[in-house]
Amino acid sequence: MQRRTRSVLAAVAFCLVFANQGLAENWCNHPLLPIVAGARWDYQSDWQDEGGYSVAVQSVLSRGSTNYANMNLFLGFLEGAPFPVPLTCTQTEGVRLVELNSFSVPLPGGAIMKLQLEELKGVILPPMEAIESGAPWQFVMDFDGTLVSPKGKSFNLSVRAEVTSRLKAVVPVVVPVGSFQNAHLIVQDVMVSLAFGERFSKPKKLEGIREWYLVPGVGQVAVDFLGNRTQLVRYTIPVTTQ
Repeated sequence: MQRRTRSVLAAVAFCLVFANQGLAENWCNHPLLPIVAGARWDYQSDWQDEGGYSVAVQSVLSRGSTNYANMNLFLGFLEGAPFPVPLTCTQTEGVRLVELNSFSVPLPGGAIMKLQLEELKGVILPPMEAIESGAPWQFVMDFDGTLVSPKGKSFNLSVRAEVTSRLKAVVPVVVPVGSFQNAHLIVQDVMVSLAFGERFSKPKKLEGIREWYLVPGVGQVAVDFLGNRTQLVRYTIPVTTQ
Protein backbone atom coordinates (compact mmCIF):
# COMPACT_ATOMS: atom_id res chain seq x y z
CA MET A 1 0.00 0.00 0.00
CA GLN A 2 2.84 2.37 0.86
CA ARG A 3 4.50 1.69 -2.50
CA ARG A 4 1.20 2.27 -4.35
CA THR A 5 0.61 5.54 -2.47
CA ARG A 6 4.07 6.78 -3.41
CA SER A 7 3.45 5.84 -7.06
CA VAL A 8 0.19 7.80 -7.06
CA LEU A 9 1.90 10.76 -5.40
CA ALA A 10 4.66 10.71 -8.00
CA ALA A 11 2.13 10.64 -10.82
CA VAL A 12 0.13 13.44 -9.20
CA ALA A 13 3.29 15.49 -8.78
CA PHE A 14 4.11 15.09 -12.45
CA CYS A 15 0.60 15.90 -13.69
CA LEU A 16 0.19 18.94 -11.44
CA VAL A 17 3.71 20.30 -11.51
CA PHE A 18 3.90 19.96 -15.28
CA ALA A 19 1.96 23.22 -15.31
CA ASN A 20 5.27 24.86 -14.69
CA GLN A 21 6.25 23.82 -18.18
CA GLY A 22 3.54 25.98 -19.70
CA LEU A 23 5.08 28.96 -21.41
CA ALA A 24 3.98 32.56 -21.81
CA GLU A 25 3.36 34.25 -25.15
CA ASN A 26 5.95 36.56 -26.75
CA TRP A 27 3.73 39.62 -26.51
CA CYS A 28 4.22 39.54 -22.74
CA ASN A 29 7.86 40.42 -23.37
CA HIS A 30 9.01 37.53 -21.19
CA PRO A 31 12.50 36.60 -22.40
CA LEU A 32 12.46 33.11 -20.87
CA LEU A 33 9.22 31.89 -22.40
CA PRO A 34 8.85 32.55 -26.14
CA ILE A 35 5.55 30.82 -26.90
CA VAL A 36 3.57 31.37 -30.10
CA ALA A 37 0.84 29.42 -31.88
CA GLY A 38 2.35 26.38 -33.59
CA ALA A 39 5.30 26.10 -31.20
CA ARG A 40 6.22 22.65 -29.93
CA TRP A 41 8.78 21.23 -27.50
CA ASP A 42 9.67 17.51 -27.33
CA TYR A 43 11.34 16.14 -24.22
CA GLN A 44 13.14 12.95 -23.28
CA SER A 45 12.39 12.00 -19.69
CA ASP A 46 13.40 9.35 -17.18
CA TRP A 47 10.07 9.84 -15.40
CA GLN A 48 7.98 7.22 -17.18
CA ASP A 49 8.92 4.03 -18.99
CA GLU A 50 7.13 5.13 -22.14
CA GLY A 51 9.77 7.79 -22.74
CA GLY A 52 9.28 11.51 -23.01
CA TYR A 53 6.51 13.99 -23.49
CA SER A 54 5.64 16.97 -25.68
CA VAL A 55 4.15 20.42 -25.17
CA ALA A 56 2.36 22.07 -28.10
CA VAL A 57 0.73 25.48 -28.44
CA GLN A 58 -2.63 25.28 -30.20
CA SER A 59 -3.56 28.95 -30.20
CA VAL A 60 -2.86 32.31 -28.58
CA LEU A 61 -5.52 35.01 -28.28
CA SER A 62 -5.19 38.60 -27.07
CA ARG A 63 -7.92 40.45 -25.19
CA GLY A 64 -6.85 43.84 -24.00
CA SER A 65 -3.64 43.51 -22.01
CA THR A 66 -4.14 39.77 -21.39
CA ASN A 67 -3.01 36.94 -23.65
CA TYR A 68 -4.63 33.50 -23.52
CA ALA A 69 -2.62 30.46 -24.58
CA ASN A 70 -4.26 27.11 -25.28
CA MET A 71 -1.64 24.39 -24.87
CA ASN A 72 -1.66 20.60 -24.93
CA LEU A 73 0.59 18.28 -22.95
CA PHE A 74 1.18 14.83 -24.46
CA LEU A 75 2.39 12.26 -21.89
CA GLY A 76 3.61 8.76 -22.67
CA PHE A 77 1.42 7.04 -20.08
CA LEU A 78 -1.68 8.83 -21.42
CA GLU A 79 -1.22 6.90 -24.69
CA GLY A 80 -1.20 9.98 -26.87
CA ALA A 81 -4.29 11.70 -25.44
CA PRO A 82 -3.60 15.43 -24.91
CA PHE A 83 -3.92 17.06 -21.50
CA PRO A 84 -5.07 20.71 -21.80
CA VAL A 85 -3.04 23.48 -20.14
CA PRO A 86 -4.79 26.86 -20.52
CA LEU A 87 -2.70 29.87 -19.47
CA THR A 88 -2.99 33.63 -19.22
CA CYS A 89 -0.13 36.10 -19.43
CA THR A 90 0.23 39.81 -18.76
CA GLN A 91 3.27 42.05 -18.58
CA THR A 92 2.46 43.10 -15.01
CA GLU A 93 1.54 39.73 -13.48
CA GLY A 94 3.38 37.16 -15.57
CA VAL A 95 2.11 33.66 -16.36
CA ARG A 96 -0.89 32.12 -14.60
CA LEU A 97 -2.84 28.90 -14.98
CA VAL A 98 -6.47 29.38 -15.98
CA GLU A 99 -8.89 27.85 -13.48
CA LEU A 100 -10.14 24.38 -14.45
CA ASN A 101 -13.37 23.68 -12.55
CA SER A 102 -13.05 19.91 -12.91
CA PHE A 103 -10.96 17.47 -14.91
CA SER A 104 -9.74 13.87 -14.98
CA VAL A 105 -6.14 12.63 -14.81
CA PRO A 106 -5.39 9.10 -16.12
CA LEU A 107 -2.73 7.41 -14.01
CA PRO A 108 -0.31 4.56 -14.77
CA GLY A 109 -1.98 1.18 -14.32
CA GLY A 110 -5.42 2.26 -15.51
CA ALA A 111 -6.65 4.28 -12.51
CA ILE A 112 -8.35 7.63 -13.07
CA MET A 113 -8.23 10.63 -10.75
CA LYS A 114 -11.26 12.95 -11.02
CA LEU A 115 -10.58 16.33 -9.45
CA GLN A 116 -12.60 19.44 -8.57
CA LEU A 117 -10.61 22.64 -8.09
CA GLU A 118 -11.09 24.22 -4.65
CA GLU A 119 -8.25 26.76 -4.64
CA LEU A 120 -5.85 28.23 -7.18
CA LYS A 121 -3.49 31.06 -6.35
CA GLY A 122 -0.09 32.40 -7.20
CA VAL A 123 1.83 32.65 -10.42
CA ILE A 124 3.73 30.09 -12.48
CA LEU A 125 6.30 32.63 -13.63
CA PRO A 126 6.36 36.32 -12.64
CA PRO A 127 7.69 39.17 -14.81
CA MET A 128 11.45 39.12 -15.44
CA GLU A 129 12.11 42.00 -13.05
CA ALA A 130 10.60 40.03 -10.18
CA ILE A 131 12.60 36.92 -11.08
CA GLU A 132 15.91 38.79 -11.23
CA SER A 133 15.25 40.41 -7.85
CA GLY A 134 15.83 37.03 -6.23
CA ALA A 135 12.53 37.14 -4.38
CA PRO A 136 10.60 33.84 -4.19
CA TRP A 137 7.15 33.32 -5.66
CA GLN A 138 4.53 30.67 -4.93
CA PHE A 139 1.98 28.65 -6.87
CA VAL A 140 -0.73 26.65 -5.04
CA MET A 141 -3.46 24.26 -6.24
CA ASP A 142 -5.97 22.52 -3.96
CA PHE A 143 -8.39 19.83 -5.17
CA ASP A 144 -11.04 17.46 -3.84
CA GLY A 145 -12.18 14.47 -5.86
CA THR A 146 -12.20 10.72 -6.31
CA LEU A 147 -9.71 8.05 -7.34
CA VAL A 148 -11.31 5.33 -9.48
CA SER A 149 -9.40 2.04 -9.58
CA PRO A 150 -9.10 -0.05 -12.77
CA LYS A 151 -11.87 -2.27 -11.31
CA GLY A 152 -14.20 0.69 -10.85
CA LYS A 153 -13.88 1.13 -7.08
CA SER A 154 -13.92 4.79 -5.95
CA PHE A 155 -12.06 6.48 -3.09
CA ASN A 156 -12.55 10.06 -1.95
CA LEU A 157 -9.35 12.07 -1.95
CA SER A 158 -7.88 15.51 -1.41
CA VAL A 159 -4.83 16.76 -3.32
CA ARG A 160 -2.76 19.85 -2.64
CA ALA A 161 0.28 21.03 -4.59
CA GLU A 162 2.54 23.87 -3.44
CA VAL A 163 5.51 25.16 -5.45
CA THR A 164 7.82 27.89 -4.15
CA SER A 165 10.36 29.12 -6.73
CA ARG A 166 13.34 31.45 -6.94
CA LEU A 167 16.15 32.19 -9.38
CA LYS A 168 19.38 30.58 -8.20
CA ALA A 169 21.84 31.48 -10.96
CA VAL A 170 22.51 31.82 -14.68
CA VAL A 171 24.48 28.74 -15.71
CA PRO A 172 25.66 26.77 -18.77
CA VAL A 173 23.73 23.61 -19.62
CA VAL A 174 24.15 20.87 -22.24
CA VAL A 175 21.11 19.00 -23.60
CA PRO A 176 20.50 16.90 -26.74
CA VAL A 177 19.53 19.94 -28.85
CA GLY A 178 22.77 21.75 -27.99
CA SER A 179 24.65 23.72 -25.36
CA PHE A 180 23.47 26.99 -23.81
CA GLN A 181 25.55 29.40 -21.75
CA ASN A 182 22.73 31.48 -20.29
CA ALA A 183 20.23 29.05 -18.79
CA HIS A 184 18.31 30.55 -15.89
CA LEU A 185 18.31 27.94 -13.12
CA ILE A 186 15.13 28.27 -11.08
CA VAL A 187 15.04 26.19 -7.90
CA GLN A 188 11.58 25.04 -6.85
CA ASP A 189 10.52 23.61 -3.49
CA VAL A 190 7.69 21.21 -4.42
CA MET A 191 5.22 19.63 -2.00
CA VAL A 192 2.31 17.42 -3.06
CA SER A 193 0.00 15.95 -0.42
CA LEU A 194 -2.62 13.25 -0.96
CA ALA A 195 -5.28 12.19 1.56
CA PHE A 196 -7.89 9.41 1.18
CA GLY A 197 -11.18 8.69 2.94
CA GLU A 198 -14.46 10.35 3.83
CA ARG A 199 -12.86 12.68 6.34
CA PHE A 200 -9.49 12.70 4.60
CA SER A 201 -6.95 10.88 6.72
CA LYS A 202 -3.52 12.23 7.53
CA PRO A 203 -2.05 13.28 4.16
CA LYS A 204 0.75 11.36 2.49
CA LYS A 205 3.36 13.81 1.27
CA LEU A 206 5.85 13.89 -1.55
CA GLU A 207 8.46 16.63 -1.26
CA GLY A 208 11.45 17.47 -3.38
CA ILE A 209 13.62 20.14 -4.94
CA ARG A 210 12.97 20.73 -8.64
CA GLU A 211 15.61 22.44 -10.79
CA TRP A 212 14.07 24.18 -13.79
CA TYR A 213 16.36 25.40 -16.62
CA LEU A 214 14.96 28.14 -18.88
CA VAL A 215 16.86 29.66 -21.80
CA PRO A 216 15.93 33.04 -23.32
CA GLY A 217 14.31 32.60 -26.70
CA VAL A 218 14.01 28.82 -26.28
CA GLY A 219 12.08 28.11 -23.08
CA GLN A 220 12.48 25.04 -20.89
CA VAL A 221 15.53 22.97 -21.84
CA ALA A 222 15.93 20.74 -18.78
CA VAL A 223 14.32 19.74 -15.48
CA ASP A 224 15.78 17.74 -12.59
CA PHE A 225 13.23 16.36 -10.12
CA LEU A 226 13.21 13.38 -7.73
CA GLY A 227 16.37 11.94 -9.24
CA ASN A 228 15.02 12.07 -12.78
CA ARG A 229 16.11 14.32 -15.62
CA THR A 230 14.06 15.74 -18.47
CA GLN A 231 15.87 17.21 -21.50
CA LEU A 232 14.80 19.03 -24.64
CA VAL A 233 15.43 16.87 -27.73
CA ARG A 234 13.77 19.02 -30.42
CA TYR A 235 11.69 22.14 -30.68
CA THR A 236 9.97 24.43 -33.17
CA ILE A 237 9.14 28.09 -32.51
CA PRO A 238 7.53 29.87 -35.48
CA VAL A 239 8.84 33.34 -36.27
CA THR A 240 6.12 35.95 -35.87
CA THR A 241 5.85 39.72 -36.04
CA GLN A 242 4.12 41.68 -33.32
